[in-house]
Amino acid sequence: MNINLEKIENYIKGQSEVFLLELGAFYPFGCAINKKEEVAPLGGYIEGDNPSILELIELLKNNITEKLDDGEYSVAAIAVNVMVKKGNVNIDAIEVSIFEKDKLCNKKYIEYEVKDRYVEFISN
Repeated sequence: MNINLEKIENYIKGQSEVFLLELGAFYPFGCAINKKEEVAPLGGYIEGDNPSILELIELLKNNITEKLDDGEYSVAAIAVNVMVKKGNVNIDAIEVSIFEKDKLCNKKYIEYEVKDRYVEFISN
């Protein structure tokens, strides 16, 4: 795995664990690798107490596309809390959408199980 993609996955797992242990779920969030090769958190503000998840994802995507085009980011990602179906069972997972300039968006699913004091991640 590319070192920047590894940095992004580690950041997403860490942030997701905090949200899942404290809140039990999370709104979509993002991160990017900036010009200094550092992970930068991404967020967006939409007025109201319960913004639409789709609106928030669109806001993040637009911001990412603009910053990739400007060369401010080399790669970016959006993490969304989802359920995936395996046979007849629903499994908790994080859908990670990876964005790179002039490339199609790639998706990865990281299954997880919340334990007492930590989150166990199972990458696919």
